[in-house]
Amino acid sequence: MARKVYKLSLEADLAVLGLDSPLPPYTLAGRLNQALGWNLVRSRRDAELAFPSKGTNSTFTIGEFDGEINEVQSQNVSFFQLFFQDLDLYSTPLCLVSNSGSLGLLLPALRNFNFLLTWPKEAVEFSDILLHRQIGNLEGVNFAADITSRISPQAMISLQFSPSLTEP
Repeated sequence: MARKVYKLSLEADLAVLGLDSPLPPYTLAGRLNQALGWNLVRSRRDAELAFPSKGTNSTFTIGEFDGEINEVQSQNVSFFQLFFQDLDLYSTPLCLVSNSGSLGLLLPALRNFNFLLTWPKEAVEFSDILLHRQIGNLEGVNFAADITSRISPQAMISLQFSPSLTEP
């Protein structure tokens, strides 16, 4: 059966903030909304990352999950909770994604961060040092760090989603 997967927004140049927090994703999204006046909402589809099974030559695919599990031969699929807010002036949304999924980490090299917050680099209103401090000082957030320069272009692809609240 064919998989339902959203296309990624591959043209995006992203900024990434890593967050260490023991909070559940929906609680963290709610606190960010309340403290910063944002409107992060849960995407209808979780972010997904499909890895080839051991012993296969398949390449991984990335997309968003619609809640319906379809068997994919020779792949293991991990799902990551995704929250987003459309930004009026930009084609890429503000996204909060859990770094921990059903089968492992979205970005294993950044295992110290439970969550990743992404936005278009051109949206300078989100790149302010004060914003990082505000997020880092939220109750339930241990620390926040700008990790944009620590992510390889290949790994950055895993963070470029086009989330939605409706069926495609």
